[in-house]
Amino acid sequence: MGSRKLKEKIRNSIFKPIVRLLFRILPPFWLSICKQAYYLKAWPNLQNPQRYNEKLLLYMDSELMESYYIYADKITVRDYVEKAVGSKYLAKLYAVYNKYEEIDLDNLPDKFYLKFNHGCGGHLPCFNKETFTKEIIYKRAYINKKLAEDYSEVFGERQYHKIKAKLFVEEMLEFDFPKGALYRLYTFSGKVNFIKVTGTLSNGQIVSNHYDCQWNEIDKSFGYKREFCYFQKPNNLEEMIEVAEKLAATFPFVRVDLYSFKDRIVFSELTFTPAAASAPIFPKEWDYELGKLFPYPFD
Repeated sequence: MGSRKLKEKIRNSIFKPIVRLLFRILPPFWLSICKQAYYLKAWPNLQNPQRYNEKLLLYMDSELMESYYIYADKITVRDYVEKAVGSKYLAKLYAVYNKYEEIDLDNLPDKFYLKFNHGCGGHLPCFNKETFTKEIIYKRAYINKKLAEDYSEVFGERQYHKIKAKLFVEEMLEFDFPKGALYRLYTFSGKVNFIKVTGTLSNGQIVSNHYDCQWNEIDKSFGYKREFCYFQKPNNLEEMIEVAEKLAATFPFVRVDLYSFKDRIVFSELTFTPAAASAPIFPKEWDYELGKLFPYPFD
């Protein structure tokens, strides 16, 4: 075993039990501070923040963030999107449910996504309704647990605190890589600075890359390291940037997530606190460069 891997193994053996203990005893925001220090290997300076991740931590804990719950809610944000850029950018919405018992599969199409409105991930894809009908019986406990969850208590992301948990059913976008991918447009003061593109290959491998607004590849990494892949410049890049900046116009910072589906742009979500302010940035200098773009104090 190489010295680097050995050091990493020793570090994990020492720190992972400590991290598990912190999960049980620390308030959510303090847990986020420790999480950032662990992943970024630097204690955040919250008295005089300079780095992007430091400012994002304070943004996450601000009173302003709690007022953003209507935009973090994946159902109510649809009204904002429709008013800001138009309904054509929204995926079809088939149904909204308050609890598992309300799910009515008979009135749904053969393919769809069953999603939660109040947090991150956990969505259930239906590729075949006959199969899904049999499987969902065993998902009842999982769905009820998710609906009872206050996602703001995980890492102190206050924008989720006031959201009333619901299920909703959305159309399934089916595309072949790289024709369709998730475009994460990072905006500061309403302007797109860079775009992180992520897709899944036919073998299940997740690949990503970073580009500027002219689609020049950026030799930097934002978030956890993954295998890189070159993505062709989308034909609707300028339109995606325009849509993202209209949606981001009133926020100091927000990541606008969009899909490009057969040249159709489809809104995914507004992400205010990516990775709960603990995403490693390479090189480290980029953390400071992005910090200069992040307005503070927050307007």
